[in-house]
Amino acid sequence: MLKDLTSKLYKRNPKYLKNLSAYANLSDSIDYRLKQIFDRPIKTKIPEVAAYGTDAIELSLSRNFQGDRVLAFIGGLTDMIKNHMDIIQNFLFIQS
Repeated sequence: MLKDLTSKLYKRNPKYLKNLSAYANLSDSIDYRLKQIFDRPIKTKIPEVAAYGTDAIELSLSRNFQGDRVLAFIGGLTDMIKNHMDIIQNFLFIQS
């Protein structure tokens, strides 16, 4: 679901992919960003955003932020979900 949302946001806001000129087309650029967001280890900041979780979401909504808002927003949401799932796994492990 978040991957679909990410693709839709980038298709509506391709300007945030402008610094990925090494990729031939919009689809390749979006695929690169999807891997960058969803394939990174838990509790790892995205270098372009330099924030994690709710801080990344707040940064994406800031008027002063000049970077990739889609990357920051979806990255922050993904961080929150991964963190929550890690807490649940640890809790279930302790309970068993």
